[in-house]
Amino acid sequence: MFSAAVECVAQHVLNGERIVLITGTLEFLAQEIADRLRRELAKRGCEAEIFVCATRVEEKNGRWTGRVLGRPMFGEAKAIAAWWFAEKWNLDLKNCSAYGDSENDRWLLASVGKPVAVNPARGLRRIAERQRWQIANWCEPVFTKAKLLKMVPESMR
Repeated sequence: MFSAAVECVAQHVLNGERIVLITGTLEFLAQEIADRLRRELAKRGCEAEIFVCATRVEEKNGRWTGRVLGRPMFGEAKAIAAWWFAEKWNLDLKNCSAYGDSENDRWLLASVGKPVAVNPARGLRRIAERQRWQIANWCEPVFTKAKLLKMVPESMR
């Protein structure tokens, strides 16, 4: 997670906006990321409810089966999720922001009025330039991938 991301989310919170983490990441990891983001926001004096919409996997007898429940949160599914939240909360997606880094995020970014390609992969960069979307280059992570790896149970590594 990048410090610029935390600052950006903090600004959305201060503006009274709802925060939804729509990610292809597995749900248990996405929840941990949302928890860490809440703690980082709290350090900045912001309190936020962060909703998570992520890829869910089946669990039986305390173990994951590997079977994905519902639709994996990739590609067009992210735009559908954004639409669902907008309908639920009576929001106009033209007034909403979304952030993405890969070409798989193009549908989500195209569905909102304020798309931002963050550290975009080559394909998304081309799309963002063609669509005249904002491009942000964030660096300086708040916590590293090594710290994120610690969230994964040892038996899963």
